Amino acid sequence: MSEAYDDLYKILLIGDSGVGKSCLLLRYTEGSYTDSYISTIGVDFKTKIIEVNGYFINGEAYEFIKHDIETTINKKITYKRKMKSS
Repeated sequence: MSEAYDDLYKILLIGDSGVGKSCLLLRYTEGSYTDSYISTIGVDFKTKIIEVNGYFINGEAYEFIKHDIETTINKKITYKRKMKSS
């Protein structure tokens, strides 16, 4: 296999601002913790490859603020409704 891993898993962390998504992401990918973290703007992304029973698994973790996701979904729904009504 030309890739450095056997399986790929994508993990989405979605929640309100200031609840600890960035700290959880940092703890999982880098094994460190900080209690003073700057708020994420937009999307944060980290990856980590682990070995389980001889298989290499790539975990891609994406962090989204709940408000940003809701805003994007609402815009798409509004756009589709406008397209149907015209």
